[in-house]
Amino acid sequence: VTGHSLGAGAGTILGILLRSRLPSLVSSADSVGTDEGIEDNSNEGLLKVLAFASPPILDYDTSLSCSPFVTTIVNNSDIIPRASMANLLIMMEILKKVKRKMKDHGLSLADGTSTMALIKKLSQGKEGEMIMSPEEIGQVVDDAKEAVSLRC
Repeated sequence: VTGHSLGAGAGTILGILLRSRLPSLVSSADSVGTDEGIEDNSNEGLLKVLAFASPPILDYDTSLSCSPFVTTIVNNSDIIPRASMANLLIMMEILKKVKRKMKDHGLSLADGTSTMALIKKLSQGKEGEMIMSPEEIGQVVDDAKEAVSLRC
């Protein structure tokens, strides 16, 4: 079973359903010849799923249980396959801390004065002073990762 993007997600679910309803797909008595002799593929079964750029449709534990028969191929800069619930929760934690830091610097969107201060700050571009150092940003990311369960 092969699919791309939404089709990859559907193909993965189809693979799970087929394996749950057709036990003959789960284990195979067949052996496949290799250059080094006979290889037993009984743990992998007959069904394979190739999922190209699949959206995150499974939780952590289910995705691990599918690893013997599902192979996911992802372009290194494709955001959709990386948009898991855990990653979204991590991003929310990071944004909460950035919002707090912006408020501390009077850069919120709460009123006209702070909105103008934010616009002025943004207009400074690369020459402007950062509201967070690279070390602070790294710490915020680490704290957010610790705050979120990666099993989402």
